Amino acid sequence: MSQINDGGSTIFSIEDTTSPEPFTASPDPFTDETLFTHSPSMQKPMRWLTTDDENTDSSDTPVGQRLVRLTDDDVLVVFRLCLQEQAAFGHQTDKMLWRLISRRLFKSRGKEHKTLQRVVAKAVRDRREFLALLPSGEHDNQSSMTDALDSWIAVQDARLEVQKARLDAQGTANAETTASSAWRQSSLALWTDKTQLLRVASRAFQREEDGEASSPPLTTPDPRTSDSTTPPPTTHHPHVSQRRRRHATSTAPSMPLDVGDPIAIGLERLISVVETVASRIGGPQREEGREELHAVVKRRLEDLESKISAIDQNVATMLV
Repeated sequence: MSQINDGGSTIFSIEDTTSPEPFTASPDPFTDETLFTHSPSMQKPMRWLTTDDENTDSSDTPVGQRLVRLTDDDVLVVFRLCLQEQAAFGHQTDKMLWRLISRRLFKSRGKEHKTLQRVVAKAVRDRREFLALLPSGEHDNQSSMTDALDSWIAVQDARLEVQKARLDAQGTANAETTASSAWRQSSLALWTDKTQLLRVASRAFQREEDGEASSPPLTTPDPRTSDSTTPPPTTHHPHVSQRRRRHATSTAPSMPLDVGDPIAIGLERLISVVETVASRIGGPQREEGREELHAVVKRRLEDLESKISAIDQNVATMLV
């Protein structure tokens, strides 16, 4: 009770009805164990990802909405259902597939689960890591779970191979389409643009001129200056252009044979060639062989001369 006086008279009084509380120290967070509460979901280790929401505590969830936990037998049933529905895997959407497996799991085990895809993905990932870390030459203990896991992994690998082949085929088709489109566009531009036509013509003319410049000129041997002891040089020109050949056949003059007997000149050349070849191969050169060869060549030349004269007579008769 407290009173306030003003010149000896009491104005009002205030009564304090609260009692002082004793001082209590704040709890030490390092010693007081009541500050840490463990939820029931943390008391047991979870082997599979079997909750619909990992961040939700099951103690705060109503009884009608409790999260479903899958045992090892339930997970084995899930993998067997996946293997039974492997024909639909890859042909329809993943969402439809896992809805179907969830409905079949509810019919067979009475458990409704909405994240079976994550359960299967985690199990497959753990199995792949285990097989990758397994030493070479060692085998793990086979069980129904491992057999189902390995079979489902094989199904997934087959689907990945099909998808990769499909993408490769699509890329090849796209590349071929792009190349064909580019070729068609370049062809159209080539035959519609006058500049392109002139450029192509100039390139063709330049190639023809380069071919003529690279080939050596043709030389016609003159019988007046030929040596009877050495054969005439023979040159072969495989790259002579068609234009040069036409020019040579149309405008080249005939070989002058007015000086000397052409038969004698040809005979001397043939004999000199035979002697040169015989000297190179080291064969014997006897006089009787030389005379026999001379007689044979002479008979051939006479036959050729008679044929030429007959042709000349026929031509003269036709002209008359």
